[in-house]
Amino acid sequence: MSFTQEDGTTNYVSAHQSAISADGGVVAFVSAAQNLLASGGNGREQIYTWTRASGAIQRASATPSGVETDGRNHGPTLSGDGRFISFVSESDLRTGASTPFAFATWLKDRTTGEVWRVGDIWSSVRYTPYDRNPVVSRSGRYVAYSHLYDAPEHGHFRARRWDRLRNADVEVHANAFSEFAPWMSADGSRIVLLASTRDSAAIADLPTEPSAAMHARINFQPAAATVPAGYLADAGQVFAARGNGFSYGWRQANAYVVDRNDARSPDQRYDTLAGLNPANQPTMIWEIAVPNGEYAVFVACGDPTYPDYTTYALAVEGVQAVSGRTNIYARWLTGMVDVVVSDGRLTLTSGGYNGKICFLDIYRLSGTPPPSGFTADINFQPAASPAPTGYAVDSGLVFGARGNGLSYGWSGSLSALTRDRNSTRSPDQRYDTLILTQANGANGVWEIAVPNGRYQVRVVGGDPSFYDANFRLNVEGTLALSGTVSSASPWREATVQVQVGDGRLTLNNGAGSVNSKLSFIEIDQLP
Repeated sequence: MSFTQEDGTTNYVSAHQSAISADGGVVAFVSAAQNLLASGGNGREQIYTWTRASGAIQRASATPSGVETDGRNHGPTLSGDGRFISFVSESDLRTGASTPFAFATWLKDRTTGEVWRVGDIWSSVRYTPYDRNPVVSRSGRYVAYSHLYDAPEHGHFRARRWDRLRNADVEVHANAFSEFAPWMSADGSRIVLLASTRDSAAIADLPTEPSAAMHARINFQPAAATVPAGYLADAGQVFAARGNGFSYGWRQANAYVVDRNDARSPDQRYDTLAGLNPANQPTMIWEIAVPNGEYAVFVACGDPTYPDYTTYALAVEGVQAVSGRTNIYARWLTGMVDVVVSDGRLTLTSGGYNGKICFLDIYRLSGTPPPSGFTADINFQPAASPAPTGYAVDSGLVFGARGNGLSYGWSGSLSALTRDRNSTRSPDQRYDTLILTQANGANGVWEIAVPNGRYQVRVVGGDPSFYDANFRLNVEGTLALSGTVSSASPWREATVQVQVGDGRLTLNNGAGSVNSKLSFIEIDQLP
């Protein structure tokens, strides 16, 4: 297989087990090559992705912090839009450490970097995993895979389907000695697999769950601690409007909020926590205002530093979500439950002894697509250049009403810093036009007026003709674009979810940004 590297040279590398997203935008493959990225490689078989629009190559089999895994990685498969990728690995994708000859299935969100151990939650102990043949549904919600049991069914592969939103899986019964190579319909409702006793294909139909939309993600932490990307902070305050579009908090102030800075924590979410059973209030209650309806709630509890002498009995809307004990071998417990809210508040009630809560993810369940909200697609370009279909023009003007129903613009005029390259290297007009946000002493901040709420933002930056940018672009304080470009990969792009609480969605260059250039931005309000 031939690839154009980051330095612009073409090289031939050994690659196999390729997969392509349904929209044709992303290709995944396995390679042990050490020259695909400027950072090199360790010679192990890694999972890589190639994005057609930008030409960018990324290592998918890396931890959320970018650590290259020690073990082997196999069998990549992609969701319909290429956002989610599933594969098997000898390594723990949370830490990068290897577990030789124990292949587990993983799912990774290529947009946020979040990883999930498929078919296994930290509150359970399972037999040594040896998984094969993962396949992910179009939406990235379901993963089907074959799992080899040590016991009680020695040496038998069983097909399973895992639900990301509920962090739970079910066995696919085909009444066969072993079940291999599952394949799944786009919506995850039908599994086709090879049944060894029949020497033929078998089909299993499974129920699908209601569609789900992310409602809120809350991280419990000190106010000054770093907030994980995509999360809102709870620093122990009494229930009130938080100024970020949500109202939430405790029945009484919770002073026990901690950032452990413990190397054993997989990421910041597991490192920060709030106490659930302080001495003066053995039962703590936390609430968030939500529309009445059905919700799926994922909760993580634990303490990386002091896990012993702790028991959990945490309920969500009266339904037990997390229960049991932690210790030095299992420092966290997680759970996911479906609940119905009828009083306008989703309520968590603590029990147990000496418990701590780390974070929770709240999904709104619905049988119909969520209503559409605010949306805007903006192209950065000279005023006289043709605008891409469906895009509003930003030509570097100072913030103001643009006469198209939107108000947006810059902290200072950047009109003289727009460009239309007319380069044959550009996939389309969006990639060919740009604005220089840091040229001639400028360091522009861009804003657009939006209703308060949660947004998904796709931003693309780069230049088809000059490869001199080093990106550190923030969207509402969340790092979106990061890193350098090259002749082989002239553009950087990212999609992030952010919360707006002041009526303006803001883009700014962070520390270390050099010669940042923006091409276009796509903004969609989330339900």
